[in-house]
Amino acid sequence: MHKVDFSLSKWNFTVHFNKESDYKIYKEVIENSVYDMYHKKTTSNPIIINYINDKALYNDICINIANKDKQVISSFQNEFYDKYDNVFVSSKNRYLIYRDNNTFNIICKENMIRPELIYIIREIYVRLQENDKGIFMHGNGIKINDEGLVIIGNSGSGKTTFMFKLFEGNKGNLKYLSNDRIFIKDNHEMEYFPIPLILATGTARGIKPIFNYLKDKDKLYDSSFSKDTLLNGKENEKFELFKNYIPKIFPNCELEEKERVNRIIIPKINFNDKKVKIEVLSDYHKAMDMCFTPIDYESLRKPWIMDRNLSNEKLQENSERIIKKQVDEELVYTIEYNPLSDSKYIQEEVKEKILMKK
Repeated sequence: MHKVDFSLSKWNFTVHFNKESDYKIYKEVIENSVYDMYHKKTTSNPIIINYINDKALYNDICINIANKDKQVISSFQNEFYDKYDNVFVSSKNRYLIYRDNNTFNIICKENMIRPELIYIIREIYVRLQENDKGIFMHGNGIKINDEGLVIIGNSGSGKTTFMFKLFEGNKGNLKYLSNDRIFIKDNHEMEYFPIPLILATGTARGIKPIFNYLKDKDKLYDSSFSKDTLLNGKENEKFELFKNYIPKIFPNCELEEKERVNRIIIPKINFNDKKVKIEVLSDYHKAMDMCFTPIDYESLRKPWIMDRNLSNEKLQENSERIIKKQVDEELVYTIEYNPLSDSKYIQEEVKEKILMKK
């Protein structure tokens, strides 16, 4: 039996594989996704995932549950599960999952599409964080000028472009946690989420360090990126970059697992004005639009494989309390900016009007 050990925040995971070929594939995928697989373990009760590629076993389990009552549960985009007690059968009929406390058994009829195991790990991790009163935000986590920033926004708001505008040409110490998803805790900390950076072609072309790094690459590991996409794709065409590409593109940027939240920024693109407009947010409901606890409208849909300890109402109360606290302390800002503006100008405006304010 082959295994991969890693930690996400304070929770330890061990994934067992019955086939060496699966182990080799997923060990590399997990290494590219997780901040640090080998840092000190902090718990003695790990999450166990058994990944078993066995068509005969899959068929036997399906026969045994065929006459049981089922319900249909949606999870990822275009993915549903038929639930029979604690057995979840993928709508694509490639694998099933059954849980025994902190052990999750994945039985494959045929091998998963490569990212699917990571999707399941993420689903478990989100529930662990929410049960620990963390809230799941649609945003990026970085540290710049010794200030921890959460940059939140709906799809297309320009949060990733804005993040790289703060990085481009910046000679200071930078830290990157994650893009598009981040956890915020009650103690003013943020924690990363193991997700690739989703990058629009227009952003890649507009940020020189990114374009210069990618223009000579024919392809990237386990990514939809191609040189043709970069050079000839539509502006909104997207591809993935794993976290370990960030320090290669921005050599003064380090990867980080958690940081203190000093400010929250809600960016908005405005091509009609070259000036940066910054305001303190007074209505916390506008920030709640980017909170995916308790309901994730974009990726995880509904909790299924792991239960929540708290009701949706309690989770909603916790989310509102954490975000309202940030707003009441005047730590949340809206920014209108033009992505064609010089990065140095944007950085100076952010430094003067946000980072230097106490």
